[in-house]
Amino acid sequence: MLEPGEDAGLAAEPLFDAGNGRRGQQHRGPQQLECDALGEARPLALREIDSPHAALTERLEHAVGADAAAGEVRRRALLGGLAQRAGVQVGQERGNLGTGGAVGAARVTQGPGPLRRGVGAGALTLRGMLLAVLFEPRFRQGGQQVLGIATGPPIHALAVLPVENHSENAAQQYFADGLTEAVSHDLAEVHRLRVIAAESVMQYKGRQKPLSQIARELNVDAVIFAAVERSGNQVRLTARLVRASDNAELWMNTYECQLQDIPRVDHEIVQAVARRARVPLSPEEQVRLADHPEVVPAAEDAYLLGLSCLSERTEASLEKARAAFERAIANDSDYAPAYAGLAAAYAFCSCQGRPRPSLLAKAKEAALRALELDENLPEPHAALGFVHMTYDFDWPAAQRELKRAVALNPNSADAHRLYGDYLVQSGLFQQGISEARRAVDLDPLAVPMNSSLAMALYYAHQYDSAIEQFEKALKMDPNSGPALTGLGMAYLQVGHYEEAAALFQKTIALGHQVTLSTAHLAQTYALMGARSEARTPARNIAGLIGPIEPPAYALALIYTALGEEDTAIDWLERAYEAHDTTLSVLKVDPDLDSLRSDRRYQDLLRRMNFPPSKVPSD
Repeated sequence: MLEPGEDAGLAAEPLFDAGNGRRGQQHRGPQQLECDALGEARPLALREIDSPHAALTERLEHAVGADAAAGEVRRRALLGGLAQRAGVQVGQERGNLGTGGAVGAARVTQGPGPLRRGVGAGALTLRGMLLAVLFEPRFRQGGQQVLGIATGPPIHALAVLPVENHSENAAQQYFADGLTEAVSHDLAEVHRLRVIAAESVMQYKGRQKPLSQIARELNVDAVIFAAVERSGNQVRLTARLVRASDNAELWMNTYECQLQDIPRVDHEIVQAVARRARVPLSPEEQVRLADHPEVVPAAEDAYLLGLSCLSERTEASLEKARAAFERAIANDSDYAPAYAGLAAAYAFCSCQGRPRPSLLAKAKEAALRALELDENLPEPHAALGFVHMTYDFDWPAAQRELKRAVALNPNSADAHRLYGDYLVQSGLFQQGISEARRAVDLDPLAVPMNSSLAMALYYAHQYDSAIEQFEKALKMDPNSGPALTGLGMAYLQVGHYEEAAALFQKTIALGHQVTLSTAHLAQTYALMGARSEARTPARNIAGLIGPIEPPAYALALIYTALGEEDTAIDWLERAYEAHDTTLSVLKVDPDLDSLRSDRRYQDLLRRMNFPPSKVPSD
């Protein structure tokens, strides 16, 4: 039995194994300790837990036997020993503890199928006492026993590991992935915690790694393990907070709820984790977490599907996310987070393949509706800032919205990345690189964040550092289109033309960023002196031109490399008229350095309304 104040600790390091939804067998946390106390050989699997208390009840029923009279004697004997150990009195009535308050609370579930459990009142008393003695250091406050947290260093940074799907239907995996995103998002709005973005965390899905390695790779102090089981609209979610330095399990709870209650449960998890991590919540955070708006079940289900698809950020997954968010809105036209998700989906889609500025008008519409419903959602502020920057060319408005997004959620890697883009594209390179590095700190294993930092270094003319950062991103995903294209662009600037051409050809073969990579390949041929080879891709790109969305900026890059400056500026003018999203880098793109003294270029720069700054020189 543990001494008061001693961690309900781990004799060996736990493994996170998302492949089978279990932690490694050598882990002896609270579940195993419960079994040791009751003489059992192994802990119950997480999916069998109705709650930490209900799981213990099942073990107690096994320990005391089926005979009611004998069982009661054994139960009272064990209870008396535990009560003496805990320093509290046992009342005369069954189930009554004289502690000035109940230790443990009964919950009898009524749901159908695999979610149904039942517990007895006598077991409740014993299980509450046993949990109190085994797993929690105690202190007394006002004469009443209060459960406290394990001793040890405070938690400043944590990650929500991929929620495990314990539903009988494997198709519910999207539900578990969406919960990972939702819980991570809600925790991220606690300003005194650093919370790793879900995109990095999802790298551990289906992998088995020691907790110490995960904590080191993510630079966190603790992680949240969680599992979900769903049957229709009934949901059981078990979550546990584990400190990485000593593998101490600081908190665990199981929530049984209806699908529409998921936002409330998320908020309760955030509050519990903040308490156990000893992170005080601000008055504003307390008000936000106390708000539990009613959600239509079908809308919540579609919203979680949208979140799970949004995190993948491929063209196909973003289209699925858009459809899911629109379905959520169709079921609940006042569900602000669904509008926020829809705005993000449209914004991300606009950057896939050819620039599609028309999608940004839809992103703007969805973001404005989200803010009309809830002005304090950070995501629509970020999406609106992106639209102002790349479509409206309204830089003061972009700065206002992006700074608001960062203020509302300092843990949003996307908000820091976009604000960094704003600063870099304004020519404020030092500040922009700092924001890009902050985004990487919050989402260290995400290729988009690492590539965005590399692009910031590229536009600042720090080409060697940019190459190093692009190579780091490609180690995470060797087929990343943005990283391959970006590395080729950096090689162009340092004169490595053959290496650049090979990268652009690979990107085109993979079907990533074909228009932009084709333009850069033509640019490479022009710089190598192969002018006829450069004109062929230019004609191919020109053939893609439509009345609404011409890839004009890409053609401007080719004609600049060919030295045909008037034609290049003609295409830049067309890019401006079409709201080509790539035009937002006009001020800092080194590929256009030869145009900067041209009067027409200067006039276009003025019409783009860029904030004043100094463009670097080599």
